[in-house]
Amino acid sequence: MRILYLAPFTSRVDHFDSGAVGYGATSGGAIVRELRRLGHTVDTVPAHPRGTKAEHAAQTYEELNRLDLKQYDSLFMYNTFHQFAAEVRRLLYESGAVETLLAGYTHGSHWDPSDEVRHGYPLLKFADLGNVLALDVVFLVSRYMLEAMSRTIHAELGAGAAAEFRRRARVVGGTIDTERMDAAHTEPGEGADILFNHSPTPAKQPGEFFRTVAGVLADTTDVTVTVTRRFRQADPGFADLQRLTQRFPDRVRLGDTLPIDEYFRRLWRGLIQVSTATHESFGVSTVEAIYAGCVSLLPARGCYPEVAGEAGIYRDGELGEALLRYLGSSRDRARTAAAQRQEIERYFPANVAGRIADALAGR
Repeated sequence: MRILYLAPFTSRVDHFDSGAVGYGATSGGAIVRELRRLGHTVDTVPAHPRGTKAEHAAQTYEELNRLDLKQYDSLFMYNTFHQFAAEVRRLLYESGAVETLLAGYTHGSHWDPSDEVRHGYPLLKFADLGNVLALDVVFLVSRYMLEAMSRTIHAELGAGAAAEFRRRARVVGGTIDTERMDAAHTEPGEGADILFNHSPTPAKQPGEFFRTVAGVLADTTDVTVTVTRRFRQADPGFADLQRLTQRFPDRVRLGDTLPIDEYFRRLWRGLIQVSTATHESFGVSTVEAIYAGCVSLLPARGCYPEVAGEAGIYRDGELGEALLRYLGSSRDRARTAAAQRQEIERYFPANVAGRIADALAGR
């Protein structure tokens, strides 16, 4: 197949969209690499990305307008919120490329009620669904997301719209860049490092983590905490993080949004990764931590049980207890880490790219 890949916007400037500071480059790049290894020709637009998110979208449309889109078997969008699928569909119609398949990921949606970030764009709710339904094939990162979106669309718009969405949907999973992570491999350091590698958004509940881990640090002597993303004064959890660093100044490391390869090295040195999220559609940061050998302690919400399995799941109010138990038992850590690592193998890049290629080929 000849595939045209619509690359997502990425930036080193902090952004609540984690794809913009990391996985849009790593995960998307890994999929492109594996599609090429499968023998497909993959071109990319924008060829040389520049500027802001809006400029990135405009550059994509401009370059698409100059290409003969009929020469491609499919256009593959990594994120329907970085370029709008409806606009791409219009270009396909106007250029006569009506046989070219349009496929793409929706990594988050207004139609998942727990997705608070997308609710920051409330008047784009129907535009979001319009972009999804402008695709011939909709790639989803989890079965959880398929079911959540289907229920909401059905409840608000009826059986017809929900059935149309499900006909186009394919659960292919998300992925991580295992090769780049392997290249950054670092031996674990001394002591026990707990990682919080989520964005500072309400849905990630960082304050809950910082308050809970304060009790864990008070009950231990050799445990440290690494916070990989930068927290600013207006961000949720900032005050709790400030109190934590003031109370334990030598045991809290602030990554301030680490460069990608340094971030990967920090994961390899970690011991336990924690999520307190109320919303998660796939959990790239969790899958990356598990790949690096961390035990992930996760709430029984969103996609977590589907993606990482039941090992490491904690009940509400029991995170502190779970942390102390895993810190005190190398046997429990090894057993859970192995079980979670086995669960995430289906999300390795070659496996995900194979499912994407099958969907693009109509299989």
